[in-house]
Amino acid sequence: MKNSVVPVSLYLLRYKASKQIVPDMEATNVEPTRGTCHVVVMPYPGRGHINPLLNLSNRIAHKRPDFLLTIVLTEEWHGFLTSGNDTQLPANNVVFRTIPNVIPSEVGRGKDWAGFQKAVCTKMEASFEKLLDDQLEQPADVIITDSYMDWLVTVGNRRNIPVASVWTMSATVLSIFHHLDLIEQNNHFPVDLPEQAREIVDYIPGVSPTRLSDFPTVLYRSGGEILYRVLEPMSMLSKSQYLLFTSVYELEAPVIDVLKTKYPFPLYSVAASIPCLDHKDATDQPLPEYLEWLNSQPESSVIYISTGSFHSVSSAQMNEIVAGVEDSGVRFLWVSRGDTIPLKDGYSDRGRVVSWCDQLRVLCNPAVGGFWTHCGWNSTLEGVYAGVPMLTAPIFWDQPPNCKKIVEDWKIGWRLRSEVGDDNLVTREDISKLVQRFMDQESNEVIEMKKRCRELQKICRGAIAKGQSSDKDLDSFIRDISRGQVEQRLQVLFYLYIIWEECISLQQPPSWNPGSHLTHLSASSLLLYFQFTTETINLILPNSSDMESPNIGTMDACHVVLMPYPGRGHINPMLNLSKLISHKRPDFLLTIVLTEEWHGFIRPESMPLPANVLFRTIPNVIPSELERAKDFHGFLKAVGTKMEGPFEQILNQLEQPPDVIVADSFMNWVVNVGNRRNIPVASLWPMSATVFSIFHNFELLLQNNHFPVELQEQWRETVDYIPGISSTRLGDFPTIFYGSDRELLYQPLYSLSLVSQAHYLMFTSVYELEAPVIDGLKTKFHFPVYSIGAALPCLDNRDASPVVNDTNQQVPAEYLEWLNSQPESSVLYISMGSFLSVSSAQMEEIVAGVEESGVRFLWVSRGGTIAFEDGYGDRGRLVPWCDQLRVLCNPAVGGFWTHCGWNSTLEAVYAGVPMLTAPIFWDQPPNGKMIVEDWKIGWRLKTKVEDDNLVTREEISKLVQRFMDQESDERGDPILDMTTTAKVEPTRACHVVAMPYPGRGHVNPMMNLCKLISSKRPDFRLTFVVTEEWLGFIGSDDKPENVRFATIPNVIPSERGRAKDFPGFVEAVNTKLEAPFEQLLDLLQPPADAIIADTFLGWMPGFGNRRRIPVASLWTMPATVFSVLHHVDLLVQNNHFPVKLADRGEELVDYIPGVPVTRLADLPTILFTANEGEQRTLRVALECVRRVSKAQYLLCTSVYELEAAVIDSLQEQLHFSVYTVGPTIPYLDIKENSSVVTSNGNMPPYIEWLNSQPEGSVLYISMGSYLSISRAQMDEIVAGVQSSGVKFLWVSREETTPFEEGIGGVGLVVPWCDQLRVLCHPAVGGFWTHCGWNSTLEAVFAGVPMLTSPLFADQVPNSKRIVEDWKIGWRALKRAPGVENLVRREEIAELVRSFMDQKNGEASEMRERAKELKETCRAAIAKGGSSDTNLDYFIKDISQVQA
Repeated sequence: MKNSVVPVSLYLLRYKASKQIVPDMEATNVEPTRGTCHVVVMPYPGRGHINPLLNLSNRIAHKRPDFLLTIVLTEEWHGFLTSGNDTQLPANNVVFRTIPNVIPSEVGRGKDWAGFQKAVCTKMEASFEKLLDDQLEQPADVIITDSYMDWLVTVGNRRNIPVASVWTMSATVLSIFHHLDLIEQNNHFPVDLPEQAREIVDYIPGVSPTRLSDFPTVLYRSGGEILYRVLEPMSMLSKSQYLLFTSVYELEAPVIDVLKTKYPFPLYSVAASIPCLDHKDATDQPLPEYLEWLNSQPESSVIYISTGSFHSVSSAQMNEIVAGVEDSGVRFLWVSRGDTIPLKDGYSDRGRVVSWCDQLRVLCNPAVGGFWTHCGWNSTLEGVYAGVPMLTAPIFWDQPPNCKKIVEDWKIGWRLRSEVGDDNLVTREDISKLVQRFMDQESNEVIEMKKRCRELQKICRGAIAKGQSSDKDLDSFIRDISRGQVEQRLQVLFYLYIIWEECISLQQPPSWNPGSHLTHLSASSLLLYFQFTTETINLILPNSSDMESPNIGTMDACHVVLMPYPGRGHINPMLNLSKLISHKRPDFLLTIVLTEEWHGFIRPESMPLPANVLFRTIPNVIPSELERAKDFHGFLKAVGTKMEGPFEQILNQLEQPPDVIVADSFMNWVVNVGNRRNIPVASLWPMSATVFSIFHNFELLLQNNHFPVELQEQWRETVDYIPGISSTRLGDFPTIFYGSDRELLYQPLYSLSLVSQAHYLMFTSVYELEAPVIDGLKTKFHFPVYSIGAALPCLDNRDASPVVNDTNQQVPAEYLEWLNSQPESSVLYISMGSFLSVSSAQMEEIVAGVEESGVRFLWVSRGGTIAFEDGYGDRGRLVPWCDQLRVLCNPAVGGFWTHCGWNSTLEAVYAGVPMLTAPIFWDQPPNGKMIVEDWKIGWRLKTKVEDDNLVTREEISKLVQRFMDQESDERGDPILDMTTTAKVEPTRACHVVAMPYPGRGHVNPMMNLCKLISSKRPDFRLTFVVTEEWLGFIGSDDKPENVRFATIPNVIPSERGRAKDFPGFVEAVNTKLEAPFEQLLDLLQPPADAIIADTFLGWMPGFGNRRRIPVASLWTMPATVFSVLHHVDLLVQNNHFPVKLADRGEELVDYIPGVPVTRLADLPTILFTANEGEQRTLRVALECVRRVSKAQYLLCTSVYELEAAVIDSLQEQLHFSVYTVGPTIPYLDIKENSSVVTSNGNMPPYIEWLNSQPEGSVLYISMGSYLSISRAQMDEIVAGVQSSGVKFLWVSREETTPFEEGIGGVGLVVPWCDQLRVLCHPAVGGFWTHCGWNSTLEAVFAGVPMLTSPLFADQVPNSKRIVEDWKIGWRALKRAPGVENLVRREEIAELVRSFMDQKNGEASEMRERAKELKETCRAAIAKGGSSDTNLDYFIKDISQVQA
């Protein structure tokens, strides 16, 4: 609820504005009125995308004239739509709004489509958000957008506005992209044409076998940048709240059904590509000339030709097409959006060439007998709607798979050519013959094709007719967004109500802080809120002034339909769940659906049900409950086949349509009903999570030869490989695993297979009782898994007076009165369950044993009365029914003889009563095992379930006596009282999850940042997430107590080998880590309140938005480098990207905001690589930087004073806070001039050696931990340093540096050292460095000048900063840009001597500047300094979010 506060202030601001100013209405002639739901529609800026969303908007407006729909376009596209022949007049409640033309013109986008797509993804967001904030007369309740506008999903999630993503291509194409991993696994991606053209793909669910040449063209190897720009929107689809197809369900049923199982939200096929409303409208305006001409032509004589509005064919091919059509003699209507088609000999009255036409009206004209099409999806559907055969000439993108559908699947068209990648011209002669054949109305093949066209036309038109599939889906979507909007506003009202109540009671602004927007409201502002509340109530809810007792019949609250399995052990948990939901949400409407028989059994008139819980019944279409044990197979079959129809009839009859269905997991068909109707289904598992996991991991049993089970031989064998489940004997497995009746097993296995198609999974368990197994299951499903506690009648048990539930008289039950008269813990409660029971012989032994034990008892026998030979006097009671939970909670009850049904087990745990277990059937044996072995709160009656030997009366008598002996040490305290789980936890501290990029230069600053946060807030919990490999590297490092490690599997290449394929490593980081991270996050307790993630984990901002967790992006390089990558478009505009450094490296870049003038050669090396692998890395890096805009904070590991200008510039450009929190180095561990000791108490030898050296005499040399220089250059460096005579400490992480003649007392070579401590040592006077950013900051902190030898990435601009901007270093390896010449040993020796010469004037000045920068750095981290203050602000921000 915390994020829901933000819209409140937006409502207030707009309410004020509406009272004071007149909205700007220049973009439309329509004066909008406030709608009950405001839908903002944002199409992708392209004809094939705008048209479907305009059609969809008109259809919604037609169905709901009370809605307000605002269509947002660029100014250019608004001009196109309002000034041309193709103007679509919107409904009265549809208005246009415009944003500036921040993207390349539509007229030229075909020249650089990748650049156009990039601009759409990066340039439009800010303008759209400004429009949302300032230019809408009513806040948006929902956003409908094209799937390719992926940033809008983030905007909606950030603002808590639901987003409906519209897929404007076929569902088949979406499925191809959704299953790209399958394609890659089969070596079918990327596609090499023409070599692979004819290979068949037959493994994509729902998609018919397809040649690779019929795949979307962006999947061909030549797709390149375009494919990269396409895949990102695919990944964002799952973060929407709805998905709409512009398709017709019946045309793509198999693939749509599959996709409905893949997404955790509703999918609707709404046929939005067809402007059927406009086509139906009658018009009094004169007909265009082309329509008049068509009306004069014979029926089916004209071929309509249109090759689309974007890509087209070559001029050579166009010439052949023109000549072929001309030679064919066939009548034609040709749309050419460019130059008029150059028909050589004219075409007199045989044809028309126009620049635009109303395509659907043309296709529906009787004169049109064929359609030459590029197979765009909109055109394809219009052709189907009109019933016109198609001559297909696909060019680009989704057109090839659409062509394949037309020709091969639907068989309503022919191909112009067989292969898309075939560059050979189709000659005029071939075209002429093809057109003649295609338009021959007397040809049998054409007659058959037209027949199929009419069949498909009927299907298509039927789907969009009133009450049919597309129309119903659109109604469902409208209903869903209406309810979502109402729920949002109810949340607003909730906060307004609380604020107002507090204001009235305190007579002052409220102290409660629901969000930063409400912290400084005056009483007058709150009064304005209250006025707005009244308006909103009147707007969205009739009769809603009485919020205490809602009118269920009129309030549009959430409607939950509950469908239990028809059995006592299933119905009871469902009833109790409905009561719990009702207790929490009395405004909800809950409808429980039962058979008439079961409705009679539970007698609702005598049950204390809440007013908002209702019953509806279906006929007794299944065998009676009284007889089901005689033919349990038949009963199961009937439940699976007979109940669906009556249930759907009930759904159709409900006055208020259901918003969600809660169904027993064994009612597997309900999942299909829900998915078919776009109603979310929550699957309720009424047994233990342990039993669910056993079924879910059935394949493990097969692999380990533990199924089928021969119980006599195998019952003692142990199963210890099911995740989360303690070692279990096969004899303690559910009985259906080792029975001879396999059909009983297959039914639950099938039911569980459908659970994955539900939207939620609920366990009637308590998390703490089965934590490991529930945690394991949460990682297996892509939707929420909830352990909702014991679905027990605990609410009824809290009532003061016990009542009898099996009569209509509200009087105390005799058995309860008897219990109240018994000594504490003296009574054994016995119940054998409500279904199967023990043999009569065993029952006789039990009765005799209990009788002989002398123990008091209360016995529930649902069958005949138990026959005690000698009676039992006042020592016991026999009853046919009792209120079991009330009995178990009675102080007189000291034990429970139970069959171990899950409900009974949980009731005993709730009551804190030990159990004597006698499991019989199904899940009872594993429940018995948990009671006895895992929780240790019970004893077994017999060792194994299928032991046919009787337990004798003597054994039973002794067992019962021992079990009820209250003074015996054997009876321990029960496991827990489950009422404690309902206690409200005290307010907890903030939980921050930190995830570094897996590299030393990224892990270290992230850990240091966590230590800094920990030092300021020891009450915070910080979870540091790394791969298992990285935990091995750093797991033993010191860290604060409130910083803990958590790991994900090693799903990426090893750190030790990543240099061999760095591009592959980077791509793996950005594709392989998200799923295991999400699984880990689901397991963390308490849940994460904020995430700090390395910027190069580009998926994290979107992930955080999807999970509603704020993300702080940690940039571990200088802010200067971030700004360079952020402004790469400026490099492109200035012809500085891409370039060859050897030719232009000396050219200056002086136009990046805040960045000092820089040579091209001093920019990050990754920008200027010609290597394909490094170019892949660059693309990933640029995308990661782009996605930072979707985070909530940007943290820089820099010091503000070191990069003030660039940081100020970034803060102006980004819409969120930019904090400099550096240097993120381990300075907390450093104490000036302190000695350091190892774990065995000794000082490291390198520190001892440094202690013996003169001040400022040692050159510290470290070349970094990743990339290195060539062997030849290293040899020169070694020789140069050696011959310089300067003392040195050299860190070499690989083999010892090869000094030819040893180093004597001049130097020391070590594999590792504590670098910051070394740099801060007085003996160190210089640092030869690769200029990694962490090393640079450590040198600045220590005040040590640097010799720079950058190699890669940000090291080059860091070197430039050190040498030219800060002037605290010299370049060690001076090279011309792009040239790899060796720097000789002589030059190096001379340079080192000069650099370390304490008397050298230039070097002395450099040392002074280094000391000044040292003071600047240390002042920043001191109390009240810039970095210290920024870190405080950041901590405050995330603390407020958590609060």
